Amino acid sequence: MEGSKSTRLEQWKAMEQQTGRKPAPLKNMPVLDEYLADIFNIYSKIASGVEYIRLVDINAYMDLYDDSLEHWQVEAILLLDKARAKAWQT
Repeated sequence: MEGSKSTRLEQWKAMEQQTGRKPAPLKNMPVLDEYLADIFNIYSKIASGVEYIRLVDINAYMDLYDDSLEHWQVEAILLLDKARAKAWQT
């Protein structure tokens, strides 16, 4: 809701709890496979506060958290950011 401090997800879950029926956005919400959750969390950390993610941002994450990423993980992060940029353009 406009001006609300709760997220849409929190609002939809509250609606479900109040009505006993799952709102359409919750029914259609994609499910993130558990093995990809770590990558999404890393992506979220890197994306926070940047307009777009560059390789230098990913490298800074790896240095800061002493975490090495495999090539497919770096590609996944870059593809997520590309999808975010495309969604924001519309």
